Amino acid sequence: MTLRDYLLSRGLSQAVIEELLPHIPERGDDSVFWDMASIMNPDRCFYWPGQTRFVVVGQCPNGDGVAIDTQTKSGAVFYVAHELLGGDRPLEDVVVRVADSPSDFIQKFLEDDGFPYAYYDAKSRNAEPDAAPSGGPATQCGNSGVTEGPPSVS
Repeated sequence: MTLRDYLLSRGLSQAVIEELLPHIPERGDDSVFWDMASIMNPDRCFYWPGQTRFVVVGQCPNGDGVAIDTQTKSGAVFYVAHELLGGDRPLEDVVVRVADSPSDFIQKFLEDDGFPYAYYDAKSRNAEPDAAPSGGPATQCGNSGVTEGPPSVS
């Protein structure tokens, strides 16, 4: 299966896929987006049984996931808090929207000195924290070795 076919099967539109593919490295490197093999095998870093709304396509420098919405805000890019995965937290408590599209995300990530580089940074800068639940709770697979961020504030 090609990466294009995999992303289509996960619910990304052809337009979003065409926008994303030029930013995918051939092999793993220091890019915020994963390579094809890592995108097609996301369970090695993030395991979300029953979660169908997001496709994880990369990782922030601190270990938070970078995911693309396939349903509510199709094509928008969200950060996924790696230390909040698991338990009974609603999906909207685990993700925060940071860009309208993959190209918008890359431009901001590379060129905007004030752009947040992790979930808690985005939350503190009032990025849009909206993600209606879809599927089950998120669960982290293994320990990424990344230290946890600040605790959740109720």
